[in-house]
Amino acid sequence: MKATKRFWRYLAMPIALVGMLSLSSAAELNPAAVIYKLPDQIPWSPVDARGAQNAVVVGDPAKPGFYAVYTKWTKGNHFSRPHFHPNDRYIAVLQGTWWVGSGPKFDPANTTAMPAGSFVTHFGKQVHWDGAKDEDGRAFDHGRRAGDIDPPRRRSRSQQAYAERLLPRCQWGA
Repeated sequence: MKATKRFWRYLAMPIALVGMLSLSSAAELNPAAVIYKLPDQIPWSPVDARGAQNAVVVGDPAKPGFYAVYTKWTKGNHFSRPHFHPNDRYIAVLQGTWWVGSGPKFDPANTTAMPAGSFVTHFGKQVHWDGAKDEDGRAFDHGRRAGDIDPPRRRSRSQQAYAERLLPRCQWGA
């Protein structure tokens, strides 16, 4: 009886150890099925004049098609100026607080706090602005053609006339 118990103890321990090691090691993923980037592998742009930093993870924001971008707004009352996009954009707030305002008058004091976990939709052709106040905010933005931030002054004459009728009082700050 003692020999049987000893046999199972010496057999079960190595089998359990091998089982635990195999569970804790990473599985190899088929790159034809799944690709990924760990946080330290995602390239971030330098902080721009608005206090924002971007990391494009899918698509090209300057071209038509689907895109996905991380945006990091740095603390210190850094905001975009009122603008609009031609298509809807969907944003999930991942970290910190992101502040959102709408309408043609730029007024960071008149914004709404979006804490981590919030989901925001920017509807196409509707004026808004956003940014960070006293803490960094990180968001995940996706939609179609992110690079269409075009104040009316950057459009052709016919496009500008349309935009001016659509947005008669927009204040396009520097």
